[in-house]
Amino acid sequence: MFELKDLLDFDPEQERPRSLDSGISNAAISEGPEGVVVYTVYYEGHTYVQVLCLQTTTNGIMQLDNGTSSQTNTSVRTITKVSFHVTSLAIGQVETGPFAIIAGSDEESIIIYFQPVHVPGQRTLRIPHAFGVKKIDLEAIVSLVTASIPSGNFVLLCGTRNGWVVTLEISGTTLEIVSSRCDRIGATPAILSKDESSRSGDLFFVSCDSKVCALTLNMSSASATGSGRSLRGLNINQVWWTDALKPDLQQPSIASIARFPDGISSADSNLLLVAGSQLLLAELSMQPKAVPRQMPLRGTPTRLLYSHALEVLIVAASVAGRSTLFFIDPETGVDLSQPIDQKSKLPTQFVSGLGNLNERVFRLFEWPYTKDGKTWNFIIVSTDTGRLLIISVADQDLVQEDIQRASNQGVGASYTRSKIGYYTRYKFKSVEPVYSVVGFPDGLLWCAGETLFCDVLNLAEKKFKRSAEYQLPSAAIDLSYDNGNIYALTQAHSLELLRLISNHGVFQIVRTHGDPLSRASLHHSTLDTTLSDRPIHIVSDKMCSIVGLWPTHNTKADTLKTLFEAELSYSVLRFRAAECRPVWDNIWVSKNPDSHANGSSKMIRAEDIQDLRKRPEMLGLSITGILSHYTFLDFRSWQFLRFLINLAIRSPVLCEFTYQDDPVPLDLANEPKIMMHVDGDILKRCLDERRLEDLLRLGQETVEARNIFETFCALLQAAHDGALDEDATAATYLDQAYAFLEEYLRPVL
Repeated sequence: MFELKDLLDFDPEQERPRSLDSGISNAAISEGPEGVVVYTVYYEGHTYVQVLCLQTTTNGIMQLDNGTSSQTNTSVRTITKVSFHVTSLAIGQVETGPFAIIAGSDEESIIIYFQPVHVPGQRTLRIPHAFGVKKIDLEAIVSLVTASIPSGNFVLLCGTRNGWVVTLEISGTTLEIVSSRCDRIGATPAILSKDESSRSGDLFFVSCDSKVCALTLNMSSASATGSGRSLRGLNINQVWWTDALKPDLQQPSIASIARFPDGISSADSNLLLVAGSQLLLAELSMQPKAVPRQMPLRGTPTRLLYSHALEVLIVAASVAGRSTLFFIDPETGVDLSQPIDQKSKLPTQFVSGLGNLNERVFRLFEWPYTKDGKTWNFIIVSTDTGRLLIISVADQDLVQEDIQRASNQGVGASYTRSKIGYYTRYKFKSVEPVYSVVGFPDGLLWCAGETLFCDVLNLAEKKFKRSAEYQLPSAAIDLSYDNGNIYALTQAHSLELLRLISNHGVFQIVRTHGDPLSRASLHHSTLDTTLSDRPIHIVSDKMCSIVGLWPTHNTKADTLKTLFEAELSYSVLRFRAAECRPVWDNIWVSKNPDSHANGSSKMIRAEDIQDLRKRPEMLGLSITGILSHYTFLDFRSWQFLRFLINLAIRSPVLCEFTYQDDPVPLDLANEPKIMMHVDGDILKRCLDERRLEDLLRLGQETVEARNIFETFCALLQAAHDGALDEDATAATYLDQAYAFLEEYLRPVL
């Protein structure tokens, strides 16, 4: 072993040891290859970068302590002097040998300084604090890691103090930036570490916000210059912790993570973690998959919603056959609900209107009612016994204080929330079941049996007044409201479009559009597109179908026109629009905010063609429990992806039991509406198994194979608005196609 003073005791002018009382204030140490240790020492107003070269003896033992063996051969020397404040160190390796990477900053920019260890020369890169086209605000770099890639370049990953990871592909000869990207991991310092035990050498960990993410390099199939595979981007996956014996395990706050070297770890533990005062052993699974977490309840849940106002899960449940509500802390799983009596405000077992035997909650949602600049958040509950309840929280200020206290304590901090008292403020009673209900600016729209009611809230009298009724062809199992439009999805007659008209406080409901076909409907959602001011309506039914409907305008009989229809293997029970992509997804920030090219063509990605924020997407929950994701495609993207589907369903490898043995259709101009659906599961198998080469029949010298590849190139070029290089190689086109699939098929959660 060696003592720290062996590194600190030096004279920066004479490069020889001297006493510790010479004004040395601090040092940073980074270990690298070939027995090289680089460290910095602040001395008399300057920062000196020192390198300690450690050599092995003939018996292969590294000697570090000058007093232990005469075979020791070490040298300490100053390799450079810098004027900026050093925040991180690392060591890289190129053909000419190791070099020090010194990160720092000044008022103008972030500085990355490359200093070779054995040969002269240096290189300074400056990154603006406002980085890239999006002007991302970057703070000082606090961690650095490197990795070599087959093209001869190397990748430098930089973790910043404010939670960003900047990825730079650096030329191995000129140390110029070839390409760059920036990913948001969190808000606290992003501490990077390299998994030295990874066989591929491209696995990294980043600790941020008391969480850990695994990073892997996403390499292209071939570079544009033909010099080997180049960096396309990063694959980022959060590392989640599970315990088969504790299905309700909360995610611990991880401070540090490390992998055991090969040969040391056991079959069920290859990861070492520090969580608070605990030292944990775990097994790391490199295959992303769903992480189950259970929250025990005292009853059987029937409906669920997340309250943004209360920051709790509100669960409608049946306890011993009686209906009730639970308010669950999503972080801890603790039940915070406290039903109280409206008048006495004393605790009770059930609020008024709930607690009835054999009662089921049909509808549960949060209704923010705004009037005269004030907002009241109500919880609306409807049941199969004909009850419609308006529920209030007793002490909203206490709830907000709890939320603010949790926010002030920061990420990973534990806290205990107060009980949430709630009571029934108002209730309706009907003879028939209340199937659906929705709020609008003046009151509530709700359906009991086949009748749609419109009740307006009178603030002066604090009562609801019946303002309008409408007779539907069958019961509305789902209602939604948008700017005067009522969308009523009926049980047996598909979708009805109604208009709520107000004239001096007098309301009227009129029908504007309807689906000419009857459907056994399940759920309805809308997609706002740039095609028209009229949205596209998505309807699922019990026949395992999803149909896209579009309202006609100024026709002899305005109806809902069928745009597309998809046949699934399951029925979608609920649609939900969700902004649930991780913080590093390129829907939130440009994937490549700044790029530099060294005479090579730029990689063209799907998000360069169409702004992802304009692509509607939704989640669907099936009756069988499958959670699926749906994306609305533009026509050219659909043409290209549909062509790949037509190829894939004729492959016995990808579709073993359902493949078709007939010629591939090359003309997609007149596809039937049933073909407007693209099966992402098939495309995912094609992407994961890298099957495009086989599907395109590359290497086969036949007329059909040539026509297939020419159609593939033409459709890919059209999907990129003609921005691809027409003279590019087949490998480049394949790489662009894989990048296109990766963009569309990346995980939504």
